[in-house]
Formats: sequence, structure tokens, C-alpha cells
Amino acid sequence: MSLAVKSLSAVKSNYTGTLIRIAAQLVAQILIMRQLGPELVGTFGYALLLQPVLAAIIDQGFGWALIQGHFNDKREIATAFSRIMLLSFISMLGVIAISYPVADYLENELVGAVFRYTAPSYLFLGFFAISQAKLRAELRFREIQISITGAYLVAYLTVGVSMAYAGFGVWALVTAWYVQTILQVVIGHYYSPHSLRLTNPFQPTKSGPIGRQVAGINVLNWAVDNSGGVFVGSLGASSLGNFNAASMLARTPALHVVQTLQTILFSTASAIGDDQRRIKRLYLSALAAVSFIVFPAFGYTLTHAELIIKVVFGNKWLDSAGIF
Repeated sequence: MSLAVKSLSAVKSNYTGTLIRIAAQLVAQILIMRQLGPELVGTFGYALLLQPVLAAIIDQGFGWALIQGHFNDKREIATAFSRIMLLSFISMLGVIAISYPVADYLENELVGAVFRYTAPSYLFLGFFAISQAKLRAELRFREIQISITGAYLVAYLTVGVSMAYAGFGVWALVTAWYVQTILQVVIGHYYSPHSLRLTNPFQPTKSGPIGRQVAGINVLNWAVDNSGGVFVGSLGASSLGNFNAASMLARTPALHVVQTLQTILFSTASAIGDDQRRIKRLYLSALAAVSFIVFPAFGYTLTHAELIIKVVFGNKWLDSAGIF
């Protein structure tokens, strides 16, 4: 199969899965948010705020750097996996440690409890990272979407919504978080198994330098994207809940479109190699496609914010209309 055909197939599979995940995410989050309200949603929002940056640090860029063709090197895979698991363990301990001062600062013990109960989930990130990288390198985005979207459908649309309406409060979201994480690991490892052998994590790796660059960019992107959330979160759980509601509606569709395209572009560009003309054409085509989708959608939401919030979340979320 040619690279062009494989890339087109990857685009179709990835965007089909992404559209399903966007729809499922919106439905699940809307149902849960209408039931829980801004305070409890904001309480869980602190864990969601922390997760992406820790995921980037734990991954150390190996999820992208290994795509460059290091999967036949068993030592490289073992070292990368060992480093990822080491940082997963350190991150778990770090989240538990900061849960107490964060709870004291916010005067909200429930936030600290959510931090502590979600902390062990970071151990699972390492098990999924290598499998996902192998699937990316092979342009097997259909399998990636099955693992990610399938896990989300079961976790939030089924478990999370059911527990929220059964009165479990914020613990409905914590349970759904674990169900999604575990299912991703199981499905990902089924499609792309790898050795779980641990070795010395401090020995040099070929993919380490580019991985550190990717990790640094990801952390910087998190800081840019989430600086507003960090500031609003310092004002309390209810404020963060309203902020997250507005951000979810305003950013989720566009963010998924861009992230999905980024995943495919990186893998495709790696396969193209040094052909700058083809890479330039690939980038411009992607930019045009994203603009065609995003600009009309944002134009409508800008002029109908309060109506959209009232219809989607209900009257108790109207404070988020101004942010939206």
C-alpha cells in the first residue's frame, strides 16, 4: 500500500473516530454536568487541569520520538518504557504530596481527595504510551481510535452518566476516569503488544534528544492553553466549573480536529522524509481544512453564547455564558 493511500486511510479512520468521540464527549459531559453542577464539575476539573502536563512529562516525548524508527531496538524500547514508568511513579507520589496544600489553599478537602484518588492512574499511562507510539508509526489510527474512543464510550457515556444520575457526585467522574484509563491500556496492548521488561532507565537512548524537544513543546503548549484555567481555578471550584463548561463548548470540537490532524501529519511527515515540497503542500492543505471547519463554527457561538449555554447546560450554568 502506498504512503498516500495509507495516509488517506489514516485520515478517514482518525476523523471518523474523532467525530464519534466528540459526539460522545459532548453528550456524556452535558448529561453529567447538568446533573452535578458547577461546584462538583469544577472539583474534578483540578485533576483534569493537572493531567495533560503530567502526561507530557511522563511520556518524555517518547510517544512521538519512537516513531522515527526505533521499534526494532529492544534495548531502546525497554529503556524508554522504564523511564516512562519511573516518571509515572514519581508523578503519582507528587500528586499525592501536593493534594494537601492544594486542599488547604482552596479550603476544599474534596479537591485534595480527588487528587489522591486519581494519583495511581498515572501508573497506567506508561503502559499505553509505547503501544500508541507503535500504532502511530504504522499509521494504524483505526486501532488507536478503537482504544481511545471505545474506552471513552464505556467509561463516561455509560459508567459516568449512570453513576452521576445515581447520586455518586464527583466520584462518578473519578470512576469513569479509571475505567477509560484501564480500557485504553488493555485495548492498546491487545493491538500492539510490547515487552514490559524494565531496565536501567538512566542509560542513553537514540530517541531521547528529540523526545525531550517534543516534551518541552508539549509542556509549553499546556502552559499557554491552561494558564487561564490555573488562574480561574485559584478562585474556587465553582469558578473553574463554569470556566471549563465554556471552554468545553468553545474548544473541544476544534481541539480534537487539530490534535487528530497533528497526529496524522507528524506520522506522515516522518514517512515522507526530507521532501520539503511535499511537506509544505501537506501543511497548507491541513491548514485550509481546519480553517474551513473552525471559522464558521466560532462565528456562530460568538453571537449566540447565552442561548447555547441555557439549552445545553441549563439555567444554573448561565454564569459561564459570559466566558463562552
